Amino acid sequence: MKIVIAAVSSATQLSGVTRHAANVARCLLTRSEISAVHLVGAPWQHQMFCDAVSRTDAKLHIHSVPLGVGTLARNLWYYKDLPAIAAQLEADVVHLAYPAPLHRSAFHCPTVVSLHDLYPYDAPENFGFPKVLFNRRVLWQCLRAADAIASVSDHTLQHLAVRAGHR
Repeated sequence: MKIVIAAVSSATQLSGVTRHAANVARCLLTRSEISAVHLVGAPWQHQMFCDAVSRTDAKLHIHSVPLGVGTLARNLWYYKDLPAIAAQLEADVVHLAYPAPLHRSAFHCPTVVSLHDLYPYDAPENFGFPKVLFNRRVLWQCLRAADAIASVSDHTLQHLAVRAGHR
């Protein structure tokens, strides 16, 4: 089984999301049914991922993808470019390290998204208006489009259930 982990973000150092992506990759490498793990990041993340995940495992492939600067470029990459990369790598599963725009019908395989928190709801002031509305929309669009959601905690899962019940 070939897994693509999409972890393209603005992070230049390990953060919660990028550390999570590296940990998912490390865990998958221990599984005998996994033939390849493709960890995909931005050029400025390449060395960070090389340092975070053992480069000695032949099943691990760390990719840097060309990407414009800024949130819009990252969101467009997830929506437009990731499906083609997944097809090129012959992915059996694509795992998004965090919610991002997901063009579900463009994928030929199941998609999974890690849900760390509901930050656009928990701290809307950190986004500002109107960006918070965009981030909330992206969050729900991704969660609806994904084949599976991997919640990082019971608290987040319960919070999601409450929020989803009010939608």
